[in-house]
Amino acid sequence: MGASSVSSSFCGSVAYLAPEMLRRAGHTKSIDWYLLGVLIYEMLVGVPPYFNPDKAILFKNIEMGPLKIPHTMPQPARNIILLLLNRNPTKRLGSNCEDASDIKAHEFFADLDWDKVANREYTVMVPKVKNLVMNQKAVALFY
Repeated sequence: MGASSVSSSFCGSVAYLAPEMLRRAGHTKSIDWYLLGVLIYEMLVGVPPYFNPDKAILFKNIEMGPLKIPHTMPQPARNIILLLLNRNPTKRLGSNCEDASDIKAHEFFADLDWDKVANREYTVMVPKVKNLVMNQKAVALFY
């Protein structure tokens, strides 16, 4: 699918749906950049943005709720998340180019060597986690 090609398929896990998916207005490749923002946010915060266990509230949050970013988050991470989670898909970082060059050039990735990524030269770190269960009370306290 090209950057401006529009699809009307509806798919995805509920906590990862982009606003345009919920509006069923069709979506472009820009939706992938929104999902990258969700992934970065969840990796840094521990839960998806706009998370709520109540699906109706979750959907309302995705469409119009405030994005809560911890004040301790570094500025480059905060900035890329805000740019990728822009609710307007045409203004989302990466939406105006055919490749990922805008995203790869962002300061969040300043220390990343993209050639090493392409050549799989980075060591993958897999954390050892025992009994990982989402603590609903901790999530409720954050939100």
